[in-house]
Amino acid sequence: VDVTPAATKRTALALGVPDKNFPERPAVTLGTMNASTWDMAGVYATLDNHGRKVTPHILQSAEHRDRTVKPEAPKREQAISRASADTVTSALTGVVKSGSGSAANTSAYRAAGKTGTSEENKSA
Repeated sequence: VDVTPAATKRTALALGVPDKNFPERPAVTLGTMNASTWDMAGVYATLDNHGRKVTPHILQSAEHRDRTVKPEAPKREQAISRASADTVTSALTGVVKSGSGSAANTSAYRAAGKTGTSEENKSA
């Protein structure tokens, strides 16, 4: 298993983290790259989509009196393997089943979560 900072960066970029210039160092796992909440929503949606890329978007269509324009359907390429995505998603369900996110645990839907914090690029 390749868990070097360079491999972590490649995976982050494949999942949709837009900052191609973040440094390859161990602290990258603490979120030292520039990724917005919007970007991370796409990353987590891609994981939940079994590794097939999900790009968040708001616009469904635009209407004008003369025509309606619909955006192109997003490309859903495989960002990471299904097995890898499903393994990460499975690990993220633990925080909801028995961790600090247990208030979100319900039989109405499947849920996964990420908790934890860091300050000044240091482990919590």
